[in-house]
Amino acid sequence: MQVETKELSYDVCVVGGGLSGVCAAIAAARLGSRVALINNRGYIGGNASAELYITVNGATGAQEFNFFAREDGIIEEILLENLHRNPAGNRYIWDAVLLDFIFAEKNIDLYLNTTVYAADTEGDRIRAVDVLSSVSEECYRFSAPVFIDDTGDGTLGYLAGAHYMVGRESRDTYGEQIAPEVADNWVQPSTLVFYGVDTGKPVKYIAPRFAMNVEKETKLLQNRVIPPDSFARNQWYYELGGDKDQAHGMTDIMNEQRAFVYGVWDYIKNSGKFPAENYDLAYVSCMPAKREWRRLRGDVVLTENDLINQTQFDDVIAYGGWSIDLHALEGVYSDDIQNRHYILKGIFRIPFRACYSENISNLLVASRCMSASHVAHGSTRLIATLSMVGHAVGAAAHLCAKHGVSARELYRSHMDELRFVLTKGGHTVLGTPYRDAADLAQSAKLTVSSTKATGVTKADGTVRLDSAMALVLPVGKGLPSLSLFAAAAEDTALSYKVYLPSNHESYNPETLLTSGSVRIPALATPEKVTLPLCLDVQDRYVFIQLEPNDKLSLAFSREMQPMILTLVRRKNEHETTWDVEKRCVKDYMYRQPSYSLCFEAEGADCYAKENLTNGFMRPYDGANLWVANGVDGEFIELALDKAQPLDKLVLTFDSGFNRVYKNARSYDFDAMPEVVRDFDVYLAANGKERLVQSVRDNYQRICSLPMGGKTADRVKIVFRATNGVNAVRVFGVSLYKA
Repeated sequence: MQVETKELSYDVCVVGGGLSGVCAAIAAARLGSRVALINNRGYIGGNASAELYITVNGATGAQEFNFFAREDGIIEEILLENLHRNPAGNRYIWDAVLLDFIFAEKNIDLYLNTTVYAADTEGDRIRAVDVLSSVSEECYRFSAPVFIDDTGDGTLGYLAGAHYMVGRESRDTYGEQIAPEVADNWVQPSTLVFYGVDTGKPVKYIAPRFAMNVEKETKLLQNRVIPPDSFARNQWYYELGGDKDQAHGMTDIMNEQRAFVYGVWDYIKNSGKFPAENYDLAYVSCMPAKREWRRLRGDVVLTENDLINQTQFDDVIAYGGWSIDLHALEGVYSDDIQNRHYILKGIFRIPFRACYSENISNLLVASRCMSASHVAHGSTRLIATLSMVGHAVGAAAHLCAKHGVSARELYRSHMDELRFVLTKGGHTVLGTPYRDAADLAQSAKLTVSSTKATGVTKADGTVRLDSAMALVLPVGKGLPSLSLFAAAAEDTALSYKVYLPSNHESYNPETLLTSGSVRIPALATPEKVTLPLCLDVQDRYVFIQLEPNDKLSLAFSREMQPMILTLVRRKNEHETTWDVEKRCVKDYMYRQPSYSLCFEAEGADCYAKENLTNGFMRPYDGANLWVANGVDGEFIELALDKAQPLDKLVLTFDSGFNRVYKNARSYDFDAMPEVVRDFDVYLAANGKERLVQSVRDNYQRICSLPMGGKTADRVKIVFRATNGVNAVRVFGVSLYKA
């Protein structure tokens, strides 16, 4: 007897339920497409699922100059929801959060434990995919005008005949200096997740006969570390299988990894070198967390040079920023260091043309199998990065279905529309502000209660200038001078250099603009010292480096300045942190301390009310943020040219883009402190003002409020509380008529 095949039709078919596929499905569904989300596992989230629970990392983390880079759009919405519901980092609450987002979209049908095994193609198009459900004993044929590959392994592309790449390209293929001289089939190895728990009483462990003897059969104990403080869980560098076919060789990889995990647990439990007597093995995944396999070739192949040089693609739809993170290919058998983080100078752009197949016209890509070289893949494979890609590709798939065009035709004729729907959806498109002719806030008269001055003068202490330090701040219409507060052990000089970053979204010292020094007499306590900058720069961030001088001390404040950076240059002590251009261990790294240098910036107006309607919802050339002097009673008021019925008010708050949030970790707060928590909305018409909404306990960055067609000629938002910081911070306000 054969199982009957059910035929189903959708606007967009997403194959693979990783976090990028989740974001793609939500993006397409919110725009109006009917979406099938097909996943071969029982959990969604891919490597970040409750099954594997790899932390969602992206442009922040192991970086130097990736400031204000945490991803936004749908992935931020999900992460902020998880922080609120799940500050303890429970994997099953995380799974419930992901499912809640999917089930909330009436346009998404979710198919779990459902495997795609064939693709029906005609010419250069996929007509349908055939799938088998392992739980319902049903077969389906899904047809759609647009398909998205979120399998990670490029499985859908492979079945459809898409061009793909595997392994390491040679150095000459793309002119990549990090690449090997000769191409090979090695890929980054995978890790099998496990963890143990303290039961409070002794638990014995007898290793199974298949367990590996890690002392004799691997180089783990010679070349890697089992951390004494976290021995009861897997480490990402417990890696195997980089030399094998990640599809057809997966059985061998699984057997070897299983033998390794039970063997390393035997060593932890029975070697006597760890306080593991009361620990029991609580979880071993049934599959490894993969890092690399096929990469589907697009019209652009992202390369090492694009990441290093921050290529300014005109079809940017997302960004990345994690280091080029290349692991020891032999994993636990290797004598090489565990990995090399080639630190980039800042974030890099991901073009739309790297996110669709070059030869299958209706196939888009939203996962680590996007079009990138092996070296570039070392950075593009990060989960949060790919989630941004997923959001953008989901929106693109909707537009392809809407207009009946291929992905390549969308690039040629509809990029403006794609950029618009992305920015309207809270997704950053670098260099593109949100502009909507229907937004009444663009023409309204804007009034605010107060505006914070740029700078901080109240000192909490002093720090010796024994290492180079820097202030990184935006220059609006000019910065004639910058004043610091310095004390000196004897007559000396404060020397400085001013740099322009490498591009508009960067904060690194790239191009020297000017340098100088200021004489400072012996001062027992800090006094104001002015650097005569006279910069011929407008609407850019500048990097002001203060050269080391251990005779000088500078005043600092514990009050961190929004979107302004204080940095300290420290000696690099990590052998895995490498200079991407010199291809050797970095000498030093700039790091942000937990304080701000005290300073005054003449003429700077970083936090002006005009930022509320400039269309940029994160720092880019400027802070793009309005900051009030306080919280309770601070307000924004929009005066319209006439009374009219209103449909929606949208506020975009600061969510602490410089904070690194790990969804799998525990926190003592359940909302980003920068987010506005409580506020009231008043509408006025004919001089009569009335309260129409009181929002309490908000924790999302974007707050969209229905106005229900109420008529008004004035809208006033009065703020009552934040989730922690002492001043209201708002990136944008938009208002729409009914």
